[in-house]
Amino acid sequence: MSTEQPKSPDVSNLTQGHKMESLSRAYIQAVAGQAGLNVRIAPKAEFDYGVDGTFQFVKSYQNKLVESGHPIDFQVKATTNWRINNNEITYAMEVAAYNKIADRSSDNTAIPMILLLFCMPEKPEDWIAQDGEQLLLRKCCYWYRITGELSDNTSSVTIRIPISQILTPTAIVELLQQVRRREMV
Repeated sequence: MSTEQPKSPDVSNLTQGHKMESLSRAYIQAVAGQAGLNVRIAPKAEFDYGVDGTFQFVKSYQNKLVESGHPIDFQVKATTNWRINNNEITYAMEVAAYNKIADRSSDNTAIPMILLLFCMPEKPEDWIAQDGEQLLLRKCCYWYRITGELSDNTSSVTIRIPISQILTPTAIVELLQQVRRREMV
C-alpha cells in the first residue's frame, strides 16, 4: 500500500489542538456510522460542561425512526501524549476533567459517561494517510469508564486503559446494550 503524506506547507489557521479534535470527531463519526448508531458530537450544546457527545440506538416506532432513549455520553481527548505499558494505554488526564466524569459515574441515576481517548502519532504528518483506495486515521481511539472516587491530585491523574478497549462498532453497541439492560449505572 502506498500512502501519500501532506507535502504542502501548513497554511491553516487552525491550532494543532483543533486539528486533533477534528480528526477525533471523524474517527468517532465513522465508528458510529458503521455501527448504525446516532451520534451527536459537540458543539450542539450552547455551553460546554464536559460532555462532548452522545451515542444512541435508533429504533422503529410507527414506521418512523426514533432514538431509543438509552444513550451513553462521552468526553473526547485527542492526544499525542500517551504510552503503552504492560498492555495498557497510559495517559495523564487533567484532574478537573477526570473528576467531572468520576462525579457523574457516582450518580446511578445519571446517563452513563465514558472517556474516548484518541491516541495519535507524535508527528502531525503521520496523523492521516490516503491513497485512491483508503483514508487512514492513525493511531487508535480507546474507550474507558471512569468509576470510583474523585481524585485529590492537583494537576493530573494517570489513567490506564486496557489496549483491548478499542473504540469499535461492536464495542459501542455492547456498551449501549449494557445501558439498555441497566448494567452500566
